[in-house]
Amino acid sequence: MRHALGTDAQARFVLREAQQEWALDVTQAQLHSVSQPLLDRLRAPIERALRDARIRASDLDQVLLVGGTTRMPLVRKLVAALFGRIPAMHLNPDEVVAQGAAIQAALKARHASLEEVVLTDVCPYTLGIETSVRQGHDHQSGHYLPIIERNSVVPVSRQETVYAMHDNQKVVQLSIYQGESRLVKNNIFLGELEVPVPPMPAGQVGVEVRFTYDINGLLEAQVHIPKPVNSAAW
Repeated sequence: MRHALGTDAQARFVLREAQQEWALDVTQAQLHSVSQPLLDRLRAPIERALRDARIRASDLDQVLLVGGTTRMPLVRKLVAALFGRIPAMHLNPDEVVAQGAAIQAALKARHASLEEVVLTDVCPYTLGIETSVRQGHDHQSGHYLPIIERNSVVPVSRQETVYAMHDNQKVVQLSIYQGESRLVKNNIFLGELEVPVPPMPAGQVGVEVRFTYDINGLLEAQVHIPKPVNSAAW
């Protein structure tokens, strides 16, 4: 359907099974109607990416379409409306993917032809851990402590320190998440670490948590227990 309606205003689709045959005529307008919810979902991440990069659509030199689906007229119309210009049509949207992968591989291999090319990448999501905060005499869990913020240029390494919140606590459990919400229940759980700590009064055992995110998209979590200090409990 996508290929036929990418060039024609209307297409007929035929299904044959055994001795029976069914035919259906579908128009571009009908395809647009059923695709509209998905197209609406595309708008938000594009607008957020521009805001994060602090770039106006008018500042872009060109808008390149990547992937075979971008051949669909309704996708191109959406892009034109978002960016206020007709997207570039001179590149094969399928070959663009392969060309980008080839450039990335050449950069990793330090190929001589790309000595003057600089390609930077960023961490696409905020990475952090779950913490508890003091609410009067109680502690409320489920809060999100970002360690590496979204859009940090990679490779990147950041560290935060948290503290044991109970007297004589022997283990600190670190739950790792990715996402942008300040509550972990709205983020994506990635994994857990259990860290043994010396039993001491609350707030005196610190746990240094370091996240390192590399150019391959791999996250490394390191934990260090420094000498006990006096501090408010987390």
